[in-house]
This record gives sequence, C-alpha cells and structure tokens, in this order.
Amino acid sequence: MSSTDVGGLGLGLRGAETIVRRVAEECGSTAMVLCMHYCGVAVLEAYAPSDVRAAPAAGSHLSTLAFSEAGSRSHFWAPQSTAAVQNGDVVLNARKSWVTSASHAAAYVWSSRPFGTEGISTIWLVPAGAAGLAVQGPFEGLGLRGNDSCAVSANDVRVRRSAMLGADGKGFDIMMGVVLPVFNILTAACSVGLYSPRFGM
Repeated sequence: MSSTDVGGLGLGLRGAETIVRRVAEECGSTAMVLCMHYCGVAVLEAYAPSDVRAAPAAGSHLSTLAFSEAGSRSHFWAPQSTAAVQNGDVVLNARKSWVTSASHAAAYVWSSRPFGTEGISTIWLVPAGAAGLAVQGPFEGLGLRGNDSCAVSANDVRVRRSAMLGADGKGFDIMMGVVLPVFNILTAACSVGLYSPRFGM
C-alpha cells in the first residue's frame, strides 16, 4: 500500500488483497491485523507527510483504525469523541471500541468531531504512546482472538494540529472515499482466505 517514492512496494490494493487472502488461509486474526493496517496506511498515503508515510513502507509502523466508539450505536462515521484547541495543541477525549491491534499499533488513525468547522468528523494520527491513552484489554471474545481488538480511551490526549489527516470536518469523506473501499475489499479477501482451504476453493 505504500508508494515507491517513500520506499514501499507500490502494489496497491490488488497486492494487499492477495496478501490478506493468503495470510487468512493460515490465520484469520493475522489477516485482520493486516487488513486494518492497510486501511490505516491508505489514509496515511493520501494525507500524511512523506516522513510519516516512510515508516510503514520500512516496516517500522503498524497502523490501525480507531473509528468505532461506545455510544455511537455502530455508526463509526459519526464519532462522539471530541477535539478542542488548547494552547495551540488539540486535546482529544474519547471512548473507542473494537480497535484492532490496540496494544501493538504504533499509532491510531483516529476520528473525532470537528473542532472548528461544520462536518461530521475529523481524522488524526495519534501515537499509541501518547499520554492519556489507555487500552482496556486483553480481548477475550469469541473468534479472531489473536487480533487484539480492544477498547481504547483518551483522557485529555494532546496532539499537534499537524497530526490532522485531511481537513477539519472532512473525516466522513476520508472514511467513505479512502477507508471503506479498502476495508470492503480486504475483509472480503479475509473471508475468502479463511474458507477456501476448508471447502477446496
């Protein structure tokens, strides 16, 4: 998913689909980790500066999405979490749910309400080690237990305004135009890989 200009292979969505499908034949959890990583990298490729994009290209950054939230009734595109400008930084507060690779990701592609304009959401890159973040794990649910899908809370987490991916209030457009196509294709690839060996497909 990372382009060649930052050191990636530049295989795009077709390459990612092939990899996820093949990995899913061995382990569905690992395939889902890859799926969410590739979704995150797609956003970084579209909106992050080259030094940020170079980290996943080098294999030193595991990405993931932090969109779903407690209280949003599964409407991942309409976050309840907040962002507020304070002393030049942005302060995030949220209760995220079902974050794949929650305790292993290097950073989260994170959604919040806009802080200074109209719109449904805004997208951020939030380092996993930021003060005020807490992972409520481990994941003990049935199925795909190895994907470390846990809740993540943010209590006055500070990020720089430069951590914003895209424009304030344009998160919905990023979710629908960048993330959803990648997510749909890669989760389908995961399903095909999971069941192909069992049914001789």
